[in-house]
Amino acid sequence: MENIGFVVCARVQSSRIHEKVLQRIKGQYTIEILLDHICQNRYPVVLAIPESKDCDVLEDIALEKGVECYRGEDESPLHRLYKCAEQFGFDYVVRITADDILIDLSLLYNQIKFAMRGEWDKDKRKYVPHDYTYLRRCPEGVAAEVINVDVLKDVIKKVGDKPIEFISYYIKGNYKTKEYFPPREYQSPYRLTMDYPEDLMLLRILFASLPSGFGTLDFLNFLHQHKYFLQINRLPSITIYTCNYNSSKYIVDTMKSVYSQDFEDFEYIIMDDCSSDDSMKTIAEYFTSLPNYYQEKTKIYRNEKNIGLPSCCNKVLEMARGRFIIRVDSDDILEPEALSKMLETIKIEDVQGVLSAYHVVDEFDNIIEVEKKNKLHPACCLLSTWATNEIKYRDGLKYMEGKPFFDEFNKKYEMKFLDKPLWNYRQHSESKTAQKDHPNNDS
Repeated sequence: MENIGFVVCARVQSSRIHEKVLQRIKGQYTIEILLDHICQNRYPVVLAIPESKDCDVLEDIALEKGVECYRGEDESPLHRLYKCAEQFGFDYVVRITADDILIDLSLLYNQIKFAMRGEWDKDKRKYVPHDYTYLRRCPEGVAAEVINVDVLKDVIKKVGDKPIEFISYYIKGNYKTKEYFPPREYQSPYRLTMDYPEDLMLLRILFASLPSGFGTLDFLNFLHQHKYFLQINRLPSITIYTCNYNSSKYIVDTMKSVYSQDFEDFEYIIMDDCSSDDSMKTIAEYFTSLPNYYQEKTKIYRNEKNIGLPSCCNKVLEMARGRFIIRVDSDDILEPEALSKMLETIKIEDVQGVLSAYHVVDEFDNIIEVEKKNKLHPACCLLSTWATNEIKYRDGLKYMEGKPFFDEFNKKYEMKFLDKPLWNYRQHSESKTAQKDHPNNDS
C-alpha cells in the first residue's frame, strides 16, 4: 500500500495579490479556509512553507489547526516539496497550491484512485501507478496533482541546486503522465482559483452568496444562474506587451498598430525601462487621446532604473493575464490581422506558439525585404503564456535573447510557422541589430 500525503505549498509573499494567503474571506485567512477544508480528509496533510521569517505566521496557523508543518528552501518549491515528502515518508504527494482554496475532495479521491490503479506493465506483469496525474477539465482552482516522490527525486538529480518553481514543466513528457477526466457536470472553464485581485473579489462574492458547506457543483450552479459575475475575473485571450527604451520616435506607431487589430479580446502592457528621452511624455499624450475602450485595455508602467530587455520581459510575464502572449517591440508594427491569424492557427493546429514571416522596413516604413525564414525572433510571435512562464527569458542577455528561449521552448512544445508577413521589423541606426557589437555583425 502506497503512503500518500497531501502537501500544501504556500508562502506569504506573492506578486499579484499582496500576501494572498493572509487575505480574509468572511473573517478567515484564505490559508485557514483551505486547511479547514482538507484537514478532515483520509490522508495526512502537511503545510510546506519557506524558512524565511515572514512565514512564521503560517506555521502558527498550521499548529493551531493541528496540521503538520515543514519549513525549507525559500526559492525552490520543487526541493521543498521533495524534502517534505522525504521527511514524512510519503511515496506519493498530492500537491495543492495555496491559490486553490476550493479543492474538491471527491474529485481528488477519484483522481488518486485513478493514479494508483495506473496501467498494465507487461514486463512487470502487473499494474503500475502513474508517475504524474493531473486534472484540468474542471474549474481552475478545484484540482491538484498526484506525483510519485521518486520522480521528484530524479528531477532533482538532473537539475541539481537550481531553484525550480514550475514543477510540472520538468515532469510532463519525461515520465508516465496521465490526465484524469472528471464527470461531465464538473467540466467547466470557470476560474475559482486565487491568482489575480479579480479572483479574490469573485471568491468573496461567492462565499457571501452561498450557505456554508457548499461544494464545486453549488458554485457552478450559482454561476450558471448569475453569469454577470463571470465577467469579474474573466481573463483576456491575449496579452500584448511592449518594453520601451528611448523609442519616442517610433512608439506611437507601435501603439497604433496594436489598437488597429481586428481581434479585440486583449490587454496591452507598456513597460518603459527608465527611458532617458521623452518616451513617457509621448506615450502619455497619445494614451490620453485614445477612447476609453482602449484606455481600459492598457496598463503603463515605468521602471525606476534600467534593467534591460530580458528582465523587462520577465517582469511583464509576472503580471500577464492573457492565455496567450505576444511581445511587440517599441519600433515594430503589427499588421491588422496579425492577432486573429496567429490565434486561429494555434487553435486549428493545436500548438503552443506561432511565428510568422515579416517585412524588414527602414525608418520611413519602406519595405527592404521579406523575411520568410524567421525561426528565432522573440518579438511578434504568439505563445502560450503558461508555457512561456515556465521557461522565461534569461536575465542579463543583451542580444539574441530569443535563441536560448526558443531552444527551450522547442524541446517541450510545438510551434507553427506562417509564411505570410504579419508584422514589420524596422531597421534604423538605434536598433540592436545596427550596433557594432551585435553577434550578426562582423566588425
